[in-house]
Amino acid sequence: MQDIHEEFLSLPEHLQDWYRRGERHLVSPRDNMSMFTVMEGEGPETLMLLHGLPCSSYDYHRVLPILTKEFRVVVVDVPGFGFSDKPKQVPFFVMSFCVCMVFDPAIFLPIQNYTYSISNQAEMILSLFQKLDIDSAHVMGFGMSAPLVEEILARRDRGMLPGRYDNFFKVGI
Repeated sequence: MQDIHEEFLSLPEHLQDWYRRGERHLVSPRDNMSMFTVMEGEGPETLMLLHGLPCSSYDYHRVLPILTKEFRVVVVDVPGFGFSDKPKQVPFFVMSFCVCMVFDPAIFLPIQNYTYSISNQAEMILSLFQKLDIDSAHVMGFGMSAPLVEEILARRDRGMLPGRYDNFFKVGI
């Protein structure tokens, strides 16, 4: 296996530039899981963008300049995708209606013993909210990100989240 630096340098220049614009955040010390984000804009409200399958935060690179005029935008790579950490021995990402192969460019060291589930992925997103000290946000996504947000909202509606999430999610843009 190539070292991380060699692997990174083998990426196309536009992806290297995207990585340089972002930052990795340790969201689960127990799992040693880090998530990649690009945060730009100075707007009064936060807009968090989640990607679908088999995509990454880079999918939003063309609309980011437009959105940052109105919002502080946080573009996220969910675990297993883009520049976020990846599992070592979990070859499939299981969702409610399909089984989809995880695309793994193996740029960063793989994580041991992480189970890809809606619940765990939602937990990582909640940890990211807390790590970034985001008090409220509009959350937008497509594809696989919809069940992740639904899981978080279901937990909130059932009183399973800390009080900081009572008024977290903004409606409408």
